[in-house]
Amino acid sequence: MKVKEPESYDGTRSAKTLGNFLWDMEQYLERLGLSDEETKVKVVAQFLTKDAKMWWKRRMDQIANGSAGDITLWDEMKKALQTHFSPQDETWEARMKIKFIKQIGNLQTYQREFSSAVLELPDMAERDKVFNFIIGLKPWACNEVKRKKVKKLEEDFAVVDKLVEHYDETSDDRKKKSDKPKEKKKDDASKSDDKSKTKKALKCWICAEPHMVKNCPSKPKWLLLHNIMRRMKKLLCR
Repeated sequence: MKVKEPESYDGTRSAKTLGNFLWDMEQYLERLGLSDEETKVKVVAQFLTKDAKMWWKRRMDQIANGSAGDITLWDEMKKALQTHFSPQDETWEARMKIKFIKQIGNLQTYQREFSSAVLELPDMAERDKVFNFIIGLKPWACNEVKRKKVKKLEEDFAVVDKLVEHYDETSDDRKKKSDKPKEKKKDDASKSDDKSKTKKALKCWICAEPHMVKNCPSKPKWLLLHNIMRRMKKLLCR
């Protein structure tokens, strides 16, 4: 059966990334059934790319000219990789990351980011994990989780999962998903109806029909003459 190859390592200065690579390589070498240490070192070197590959080439040159000790054991190579690519204080970097993680988008994204960051701090106290997780939530979610008085991070995650199921995260009002959308108020419509009712009905004083006097077909000739004279007067006064 063909053994699946692990992903290569490009020299990213992250304790978690490097740790995952070394663990994957450990499993890969074990599945291959290799026992010779020098062969293990050569196999692992094939999975180094970019900065990690450049570092290995330089290390080989140093070994060749005698300025660096030879690496013939897998444990020696692991230690050399960790010394060069692991941050000097990896826990400080991880703690800073947790401090500044905040819920900007949805709950699940925040939960995934926090869970990934806290894996780099296996020695962090449970109460500190819970505290940092809660203060990074949006106010409404923070209040919901605090109300449950949980004491473990896994319990926090369980509460968040229920919030995702029952609440709509698209707004800060956290409306329940089961709530039906409220009908629009009919105040404006009712007000306009009331206004129309309060207005006097249009009525011609000559024929009592619902139109304006100027449009009345029954209006007398003297009224028509009066309107003409009024318009002429306006023109002359300009």
